[in-house]
Amino acid sequence: MSSGSSTSQRSSPAVEHLPAATRGAFSPAELLTEGKAGSTGTEPPASQPFPTQPVLALPLQFRLLGVTYTPALGNRNSESYRQLEGEVTLMLNQLLSGYKSFLQANVLEFMNGSVVVRGEVLFRGDAPAPTNSHLIRTLITEASKGRSISSWQLEPHSILSGGFSLENLDPEKLSISLTGSQLGREALEKLVREVTSSVSALYHVRNFTISQLRSLSGNTEITGDLYLDTVVHADVTEVLEALTALSDLSMDLTSLSVEESKLGLHVYPLSFLVTNRHFSPKLQDPLSVEHHNLSRDLGDAVTRALRDYPSFLKVIIKEFLPGSLICHGNMIFRKPAPTSVEVLETLLLSVGPNQALADSDIRVDPYSLSVGEDTLDRPLPQPGFPAYGVALMVIGGLCIITAPIVLACLGAKRLGWQHGRALWDRRNPEVGIQTLEMDNQGFWTERFRFCGDLDCPDWVLAEISTLAKISSVKLKLICAQVLRDLLGEAIEYDKILKLTSDAKLESGDVKATIAVLSFILSSAAKHNVDSESLSSELQQLGLPKVSQLGSVRWRVDYTLSSSELQEVNEPVVHLTFNVRDRESERMTAVPVTLSANKFWVLLAELKQAQTLMNTLL
Repeated sequence: MSSGSSTSQRSSPAVEHLPAATRGAFSPAELLTEGKAGSTGTEPPASQPFPTQPVLALPLQFRLLGVTYTPALGNRNSESYRQLEGEVTLMLNQLLSGYKSFLQANVLEFMNGSVVVRGEVLFRGDAPAPTNSHLIRTLITEASKGRSISSWQLEPHSILSGGFSLENLDPEKLSISLTGSQLGREALEKLVREVTSSVSALYHVRNFTISQLRSLSGNTEITGDLYLDTVVHADVTEVLEALTALSDLSMDLTSLSVEESKLGLHVYPLSFLVTNRHFSPKLQDPLSVEHHNLSRDLGDAVTRALRDYPSFLKVIIKEFLPGSLICHGNMIFRKPAPTSVEVLETLLLSVGPNQALADSDIRVDPYSLSVGEDTLDRPLPQPGFPAYGVALMVIGGLCIITAPIVLACLGAKRLGWQHGRALWDRRNPEVGIQTLEMDNQGFWTERFRFCGDLDCPDWVLAEISTLAKISSVKLKLICAQVLRDLLGEAIEYDKILKLTSDAKLESGDVKATIAVLSFILSSAAKHNVDSESLSSELQQLGLPKVSQLGSVRWRVDYTLSSSELQEVNEPVVHLTFNVRDRESERMTAVPVTLSANKFWVLLAELKQAQTLMNTLL
């Protein structure tokens, strides 16, 4: 074979797929078919079956450094030839094993000039195979990693394949895909400039061309090719990192891919309520000016709030729903990302006293902020106190002050009623309250069964407002701990502190809460008060009214199509919660309609709540 012959690409039968006994009958050079330029002209024996699968052969030539050419290397049957042939073949097979269509590499001959190797690389003809330039670039990239275990090295500048070398390589093509919104002609031109500018910091960019645009759920899916002048393969991860600058062009970084590789991103769903904007049907159109402007303003405000996180990349406001104005979107972070709780706390801290988000003109309800599955618990409404109550308190106070003076002057017998003439000095050392109370039904007519048909103690009344700060579910869990104490078991104080953490109670308030609940439960048991009566009396004292879930009915509908969409093919879950009023005993039906995804989210949250309650009991 002459050293000057070369072939760019050619197809030959897949001899390597013959049975092992048949393959052993051929030398590496004999894997070429008759009639090819530079071939040996040897054909497989006619008695052997001829495979039909095509093979693509790419010629290859390069120089080895660290080994001297000897006449023995010109003889295929010599020991030196076979040893070096095995080492070179092993190296090529290792360097090119990353190609899915790669079959094997063959050494055709060794030539003088240090040692020049001429060979070929075989690929499957029915699968995508590399070009000559791509093959050269792969060999240089892998050889530059210095993984060779041989005494010689491959010289990168000597690699030739099909007339290509380092001097005239075709540019490397990287396939890029991403999704964006509001992409007109001007926006696409700006996208091309930004891609070129971002990657130019790493490699010499020949050009970036957009090959396909496709409408996708109100957005535009963009597919293009990036051409780079490089000697080695471009690092796809570095290119992806450079393209994160596209977030400033309203591009969805979660959809960004280079050669089917994507960034390692962490996405947190975000939702909140805007209180100083009104819903408009135009906001549901992603292509409208109103949707674009409000999305941009909200994105800028959230970005300012999260600017201290170095891993934060972009916030995308995706949709607006009625209800004043409900906003849904995604926050995108590089990994490692902060936790959803940390992000929620940062957003809450950015809300000013006037509910302005990050010093913007957009006001939000801080209790509506949701990051992932984390939200801020809204405090329970405090029991109101009417204005006339203040007047009654003043009058009552004056009576308490003047009553001892009048009794001291006239005597208790002449002023008191027949069944109530005693003036009591009541002290409660636990809460530090000292009161003067006249035991006379003419001053207070309300009686409570759990108090033995007597007045509720003042120190209990004073702590009712503290109990009202705790949700009904958590209050029941605290009662479970108090009952353990009443039954002689050890009370788990840490669990009670955890249950009262949302109400931000001080240590003294927590102890007072335990004392009040202990008094109420022990007194109710002592006087044999049923649960309905106890609940009613506690509501009279100021605890919030609690409804009870009676039953749940469900139905699943599967929508095939509608008047708006020809194909829907989505299930819809209908739930009806029957809630019983504890006071009137009436059942109220509360219907809810959910998509399949939202139903699974609801089910997961309910399971988490059940698990949490089981751990606290």
